[in-house]
Amino acid sequence: MERKKLELQNIISVAKVMREPMSSFDISVAVNALQKPTVINSKRDVHISKTKPQKGETQRISLQLFRNGKSIEEIASARSLAYSTVEGHLSGFVFTGEINVLEMVDNVKLEKISDLFNKNPAFSASQLRQQLGEEYSYGQIRAVMSYCPKKV
Repeated sequence: MERKKLELQNIISVAKVMREPMSSFDISVAVNALQKPTVINSKRDVHISKTKPQKGETQRISLQLFRNGKSIEEIASARSLAYSTVEGHLSGFVFTGEINVLEMVDNVKLEKISDLFNKNPAFSASQLRQQLGEEYSYGQIRAVMSYCPKKV
């Protein structure tokens, strides 16, 4: 019975994707999200199936969706990921220059984070966040850390 519920949930998810106008890439991402592990508890066995993506692939998918105009929140929802996970994916691309830091952090926060980081270059993201407060996310802090040259 539990297996049937999961199958119906997957069918509903596919129907939602089919109903919305999406690019083939967005559909591909949605299909990949449906291929997450399925755990079915029964008296006979527990079945878990998952294929692990290649290293860096999940970050690239987030980047592609971001480049296609999706917000971090939309990407997180579509990929069944936490907002902070997607933000972390994208902050790594600031270092490579594939994302401009201002696409993730506004000017005011950029200036405040970079000032604190430049004064304390040995600080970790956690130490910076303790100083800055909760209105600054780890993803924003890491993006600025990637943007600012290390002075250590």
